[in-house]
Amino acid sequence: MKKIFFILVLPTFFLFQHNVLSQTKHRTFAIVVGISKYQNVPSLLHADKDAISFYNYLLSPAGPIRDSNDIKLFINENATSYNIISAMEYLMMNSRESDRIFFYFAGHGDVENKTAMKMGYLICYSSPKTCYPAGGCIDMNYIQNFARTLNDKKDTVVIILDACRAGKLLSGGEEGKTAFSIAVNEWKGITKILSSQPGESSYEKEELGDGGAGVFTHYLVRGLKGLADYNHDNVITLKEIRRFLEDSIENETKNEIKSQNPLVCCDLNNIIANVDTLVLEDLKIGKHEKISYSSLTNKGFEPVPEDIGAEEVLIDYDKFNTFIQQKKLINYDSSSFSDSNALFIYNQLKKTKQANLIINSMRNNFISALMFNAQKSMNNWLNNANISDDSLQTIKILKELSTAMNIIDSTYYAYHHIKATYLMWTYDLPNFPEDKKEKKIRECIELEPNNPIFYFDLALYYDKKNLDSTLKFYNIALNFSPKWLGAIFNKAIVLRKLKFWDQSNTMFKRWLEIKPNDPYLFYQIGYNFLMADSCEKAIEYLDKGLDFKPYYLLSLNYKGLAFLKCNKNVEALDCFDKVLEIEPKNVNAHYNKACTFSKMREKGKMIEALHQAFNLNIKFKELARKDEDFKFYWEDSDFKTLIK
Repeated sequence: MKKIFFILVLPTFFLFQHNVLSQTKHRTFAIVVGISKYQNVPSLLHADKDAISFYNYLLSPAGPIRDSNDIKLFINENATSYNIISAMEYLMMNSRESDRIFFYFAGHGDVENKTAMKMGYLICYSSPKTCYPAGGCIDMNYIQNFARTLNDKKDTVVIILDACRAGKLLSGGEEGKTAFSIAVNEWKGITKILSSQPGESSYEKEELGDGGAGVFTHYLVRGLKGLADYNHDNVITLKEIRRFLEDSIENETKNEIKSQNPLVCCDLNNIIANVDTLVLEDLKIGKHEKISYSSLTNKGFEPVPEDIGAEEVLIDYDKFNTFIQQKKLINYDSSSFSDSNALFIYNQLKKTKQANLIINSMRNNFISALMFNAQKSMNNWLNNANISDDSLQTIKILKELSTAMNIIDSTYYAYHHIKATYLMWTYDLPNFPEDKKEKKIRECIELEPNNPIFYFDLALYYDKKNLDSTLKFYNIALNFSPKWLGAIFNKAIVLRKLKFWDQSNTMFKRWLEIKPNDPYLFYQIGYNFLMADSCEKAIEYLDKGLDFKPYYLLSLNYKGLAFLKCNKNVEALDCFDKVLEIEPKNVNAHYNKACTFSKMREKGKMIEALHQAFNLNIKFKELARKDEDFKFYWEDSDFKTLIK
């Protein structure tokens, strides 16, 4: 029987199948992942060190692995979704019956929408803050299907997850973490060890380990090294590790607001570790391991020279990896030939029979590198970053995506996502025919029906054609990603165009739940109330925004307009004067002062303010000709001369 261990550190789950150590004729592999420093989402304190601690355990005399090449370690920036899944694909293709596999993940886990995406995501290094289906994460459906596929091969599967770290809220918030735990807990036929149960958090403590550690992994490693051997038979069962974790973690977290209770299930008689007496003695006398980054690399699952035989293949393989690290992926200048890139080496080795053992691994690593820039750009857009219209960068990304499409086929695990991403970058080109855009977007939806990006793009496509359709597609996008600020804002604007003021404000208030101190949102709500003739409510919300940013010109101008609508002309003038103190050439403030003086029947001051406005922007003359605020002076000769 083939045995495979999955260890993920998220809420914290340990998934086992059968007796882990019941056989001697097997080879053990591991994928170990730890992410503390994220590119976009809140960072953690010790997840990376927790992963290294588990890595060290696997290679210790008490652990099951002797060759470090049998472990693929991903720490922080190396822990991208493509890198991790590539390693999983490698094991799927190369493990043999009676092998064992550990998969360990320490980092964030989240469910963005508890109904649409119940299984949730492992949040990898380059994940966006929201809109997880856009890439950068690992869908837990993939993890579950992976484990079940291995079960079908009669493999033993163990998964450990330690992800729901206390105080670190992502797109799904506390509810997302709870839903994530519930979802994994409902997996059937897979042994699991979870760091916490639904509704709980997994804590990190500075006083544990070598300068801090996650509570769960700290005690998991200590238990596996022998402290969980309650009956002193030199083996540790699931039942024993459960008891040890429950007792140790309960005591360690007893003073926290919420308790942390690990969960271990399935056949509790399974043996999961052997005890090494020397390692156990070191542990008992308080000898601490030192967590070192310098001695660790991203290597693992590397080809064994004697298995390949051809020295020239190994030389080219090293060149390929060097080009990947140097980001020399393809020949970006199509007008000239170059062999100094990863694509050239890949195509050469693909023709070489001796490279058959490594070509799939090369392809996976190559795909990961080719998708990096597209994912980074997508994350910047989702994070509302100011992205310059860099046509050269766009061309570069399209060439990388095109290359990725050329080296895979429809059987590749990420084929649908890669093709949809390529199509999206194509239809987003400025010169792409408008009449063909909808067809391309819908093709993307067929490839990735749960990706909110494409429904968002359909909403944009319909924005000037059919507002009801626009609203429909924003609703679908938000069903998949409820806290995506871009979709929330755009939906609010569409509702405003339809004059659904209350519904529009409901959307802006959803944004306020995520960014409660944003004066721009208070301005937007105040603006809606003003358009709905609720001037007092408009002033209330505009004042709330001004509490955070007292000299926010938009809010000051519209607060003045709200006072004007309430016939509080003196207060209105005070607001416009404050704007002009900050920005003397603010044309809106000059024009609004003219409106106020008109209502106060102060003709001279009105004419003076209009002069100021027209000198700054002549287009305001056309506005003044139709503005009801000047109706009293429409037949006045001085006014008619001024607006002529």
